[in-house]
Amino acid sequence: GIIEGGAMVNAIAQSCKVKFECRAIQKEDLAWLDKMFLSIIDAHRYMCQDITVEHLGGRGLEGNVDKQKQAALAKKAWEVVYSVFGKEPKYRAGATDCGVPLSMSVPAVCFGSYDGGGAHSRGEWLDIASVPTGFEIVMQFVALYFEE
Repeated sequence: GIIEGGAMVNAIAQSCKVKFECRAIQKEDLAWLDKMFLSIIDAHRYMCQDITVEHLGGRGLEGNVDKQKQAALAKKAWEVVYSVFGKEPKYRAGATDCGVPLSMSVPAVCFGSYDGGGAHSRGEWLDIASVPTGFEIVMQFVALYFEE
């Protein structure tokens, strides 16, 4: 999130703005996070009666996706990454562009095609030498759909 406000340290700000983002895999979890956030705001209204909340939108990432098709797609990605990179991929949830098709019940998978780490942090790094191997991973994965 982002917190903005005030003009200097150790001075009461005339206004404050907070942008807070919640992400979840399932819509039920997103609803729970929203409820918890609003309960925190309500618990602190006594400190400032002028608090307003604007809900900008949201969606849980997973719609009614066919579990077998999703598992098969993830397995293909795992196999390609392992066969080319020689490293065992790890499954984990994350906020990616896959959220849109998943929310519409379309199977989708996002997988790494490079060696790196520290995503979305100041310590993020990429091994440039892994990029050509990454291209090979992507092209092999895409080629699977021309074989069927």
